[in-house]
Amino acid sequence: MINAPVELAASSRRQHLITVIVLGILAFILQIAVAPHISIAGVVPNFIMVAVCVVALTNTPTRSSVYGFVLGFAFDLFSQGPLGIMALILTVMGYTLSTLNRGSFESNWLIELFVAAVAIFLAEVLHAVALAIIGYDANIVHSLLFRALPGALFETILVLIVLSVAKLVPRKPEAKKRTALAGLDSKQAQKAKKAAKNKSPFAKKWTSERKIR
Repeated sequence: MINAPVELAASSRRQHLITVIVLGILAFILQIAVAPHISIAGVVPNFIMVAVCVVALTNTPTRSSVYGFVLGFAFDLFSQGPLGIMALILTVMGYTLSTLNRGSFESNWLIELFVAAVAIFLAEVLHAVALAIIGYDANIVHSLLFRALPGALFETILVLIVLSVAKLVPRKPEAKKRTALAGLDSKQAQKAKKAAKNKSPFAKKWTSERKIR
């Protein structure tokens, strides 16, 4: 028989996976159908980069890097740039951002936003430099000043909106129940640990000697 917390954890993982997949599909659709029509001064937002950034803040480095590669490869397929550049950039970005987040600033969403902004800016700069190196963009200075920098600002604002909405979404009853069960399991574990300690050989020896006295 499967324990209730295990069932809830498996259900939570499935829901999280579905959310991540839906986010990726939505970002891909927005990139193709919406992004070209909402450009500001010729700067087109990269919804796929935004999705990878958000996922990297809530997932493991391995999952984030795989997610970045898949969405980056999809971006390359439907863009006019060379195949593989955005996939590589988003793979590195997803892994690095997720690693930093899990180890340093996971509890502070303002620091999360700042580091995400830096990651987005570096990704945009790397993309512009890579395009210039292989000959797709002759004016690297123009690309950095009028595409990479405004694009990073545009995408940081989108990440801020997504994170703000995520913070406002109330927790589901399943999540609250899972937390309560986790607390219950913790108390049960402490009791079991205490009981095991009392049944240890040293405890038994001490008890037997006390009885003899």
